[in-house]
Amino acid sequence: MRTVSALVMLVPVLMWAGSSCVTVEGERILAGDLARVAPGFAGADASAVLGYAPAPGSRRLISGAELQRMAKRLGVTAGFPAEICVEQAVAPLTREQVESALSTALAGTDAGLVLADFSKLPVPHGALEFARSGLLAPRGGAADQTVVWRGKVVYSGGRSVNVWARVRLAATRQRVVAAANLPAGRLIPASGLRVEEAEEFPFGQASIRELNRVVGMVPRRTIREGEPVREWLLTIPREVSRGEEVEVRVESGEARFSFIAKAETGGRAGDHVLVKNPENGQRFAARVESKGKVTVLAGGGTREK
Repeated sequence: MRTVSALVMLVPVLMWAGSSCVTVEGERILAGDLARVAPGFAGADASAVLGYAPAPGSRRLISGAELQRMAKRLGVTAGFPAEICVEQAVAPLTREQVESALSTALAGTDAGLVLADFSKLPVPHGALEFARSGLLAPRGGAADQTVVWRGKVVYSGGRSVNVWARVRLAATRQRVVAAANLPAGRLIPASGLRVEEAEEFPFGQASIRELNRVVGMVPRRTIREGEPVREWLLTIPREVSRGEEVEVRVESGEARFSFIAKAETGGRAGDHVLVKNPENGQRFAARVESKGKVTVLAGGGTREK
C-alpha cells in the first residue's frame, strides 16, 4: 500500500494546469520552497529536504495531511494551506543560449554558423550542450543546406532532456573539382582537374585539396564536370585490366622466356589473374608484377615474393 500511495502522489496533477504552483530548482523539494506559500515552514531550516519534485513538465499536489507530517518532522506547528502544488522550474531556451552553446561546440574550428531554428519546449534549468556527434551532415557536403544538430540540457546530477537546433555551417576551403567529365574506370589526367576555393560543410567527408592525390587515380563512377572529388569516389588503378595485352614472363629452372597474351581478369601488383595464350587458346594463372607484366612458373605454379 505504501508503494501505491507514493505512485499516486507523484502522478502529474493535470487539473492544476491553470493554477499557480511553487517552482523548485532541481529534483528535491526544500523547506525554503514551501515557505513561500506556507509561512509555517519559515521557521525551519530552509535547506531541509521534504521530498522529490515531479519530473520537468509535471506537477505534484501535496495534501494538507502530508504537509502536517512534513511539519512535524521539522518541528513546525502552524501556518499551512489545505494543499500545495509543486512543479520543477522550466523555461524555453533563448536564441542567445543556443547560439552560445553552439559556438562553444565549434570552438577551435573555422566554421561559420547560422542558427535557423531551435526547439521551443520548456526545459529544466541546466547546462545546454551540443556534441559534434549530434550533428547530421548534409548530403554531398553542401554548405547551403540546413541540418539538424541534436543536443541536450543536463540537469539534476546527470539527468538530461533532448533539444535540437537547425543550423547552416560553412567554411571556405580549397578543393579539387573535375574540369571535365571524368569517366568511371579511366585514369584521371591532370588536365581533367582544377583547384578552386568554395564554401563547404566543415565536418564529415571533406573534398580532396591536392591535385597529386587525384592524378592517376580511377573514378569508381563518372565524376561530372564541376563536381568536387572525394576520397570515396576514387580507387587505385590496376596494373592489369581485363582484355588488355600483357607480357607474360615464364620461368622454368634457369630458363627464361616471354610472350604476349591477353588478360581475361584484372588485378593489381601481387594479385593472380587469368591469362589466355593466343597461340593455342590455353588459359592459365599468372601473378601481376607491374604495369602490363605478369609472371608464371612452368608447370602452372606462380612465383612467390
